[in-house]
Amino acid sequence: MSKIEIFEAAGCCATSSVVVSDEAVKWNASAEWAKKHGVNIQRYSRQRTRSSS
Repeated sequence: MSKIEIFEAAGCCATSSVVVSDEAVKWNASAEWAKKHGVNIQRYSRQRTRSSS
């Protein structure tokens, strides 16, 4: 089985933006197609941590 790992930038929500881009819509459609054809897709959010001073 093939595996794809995506590390998304940290943002205020899962998409990192309140505006849905055409690219995001196309990516999600492609990801769903790949999942249906046996590709394991893992998405990770890169959370920033704040250091206390």
